[in-house]
Amino acid sequence: MLSGGGEATVWAPEAYQSRDLDFILGFWSSFGASKKPLLDLGFDEKGQVFRHPSTIFTVEFPKGPLAIGRD
Repeated sequence: MLSGGGEATVWAPEAYQSRDLDFILGFWSSFGASKKPLLDLGFDEKGQVFRHPSTIFTVEFPKGPLAIGRD
């Protein structure tokens, strides 16, 4: 699920512009998300942030579960 600033940009583009895409995965293993597909597409990893030379957007996969505030 898209979350954070990227989601805010989708729903209120005039009010907020984000350059990061935070995806909360509906499934999670003890190994976390696989990095291989993103690396195969040409993304580079710096910390937990993935960047691609062809876009200004970054991609992250924060650990879930999806929540609003403490809910």
